[in-house]
Amino acid sequence: MNLNIDAFTLKDGKSRDSLLRFLLAVVVTTAGVITAYHATIYGLKEQVATKASQENVTAIDSRLIRIETILTDRVATKAELMSVRDELNQKLISIEAKLQMLP
Repeated sequence: MNLNIDAFTLKDGKSRDSLLRFLLAVVVTTAGVITAYHATIYGLKEQVATKASQENVTAIDSRLIRIETILTDRVATKAELMSVRDELNQKLISIEAKLQMLP
């Protein structure tokens, strides 16, 4: 494709200036469209990430609540474990005492 710029030029150069202004306007418009596209895509990505983050936090929070419920229902507390340990210790001491009495 051969573009003859001289065909667009008048003798005083006004058409060349018009062509350059038009090309500059096309370049600036294209840059604006590309910038708007990237800004829109970035904004959408950020909204999706925020929504996913909130959903993850909610899911993790509900899992932690379930784990806490299971722990309080099925697992002994530290005080309960200490009392069981003390009871076992007393029973072992009494067994040792009985074994020492045997001939």
